[in-house]
Amino acid sequence: MNRIYLCAENQQKLGEAAQIAELNQRLVLARIINAKLFEFSEFAMLKGKYNRTQNKTLKDLASAALEGFEELKGIPGYQLAKTIRNEATNHYQLSPAAKSLEHLDRGANCDIFIHRLDGNSLFPLGEELIFGAGLHRAGKELLVLEGTALKSWLEWGLKAMEWTKEVHMRLFEEAILPHISPRTTERFIENIPDGLFQSPEMSSLPLFLKTREVTQ
Repeated sequence: MNRIYLCAENQQKLGEAAQIAELNQRLVLARIINAKLFEFSEFAMLKGKYNRTQNKTLKDLASAALEGFEELKGIPGYQLAKTIRNEATNHYQLSPAAKSLEHLDRGANCDIFIHRLDGNSLFPLGEELIFGAGLHRAGKELLVLEGTALKSWLEWGLKAMEWTKEVHMRLFEEAILPHISPRTTERFIENIPDGLFQSPEMSSLPLFLKTREVTQ
């Protein structure tokens, strides 16, 4: 999802409709990533009736994951991220949308962009109301300082992603690497067409590290 989000960024000068489409697309992807963080947390902490095990290694990993997630709960953006997940990502509910109406910006974009291909049609009002006004309303209800709701939401997501990386790495170190043959890393470069991959330097020649089994 992070890779798709990076690919959605356009460095070219765009017209009005394309700018709206790009922004909406990236906000949708950001919300999906945020929601997936909650799904991952449920799995990593072995919550739910299907996530049962007596394996000590996995239970210890889940305990460590829980400890890290408890710290994330103490960050201001946590409740905000949870609200956005419930109201503007995984579930669409009429009541929160109605409450958000009074928080809708007077300059909200209510235009409708129609194209013969459905995927190119745009309805910005939905994004303005469900996410924009909803974020503003939730921020006020949760006593998030004016103007920092979006920042708090994004910062919590970044911290949560760091947590998932730590959980993932610990899983490999403790549950996988001890049971496989020795491995080493090999550096290589592969040419990937523009639009399929995005590197921080905006280069079409990304650098990879790949693990390969050591030959005896």
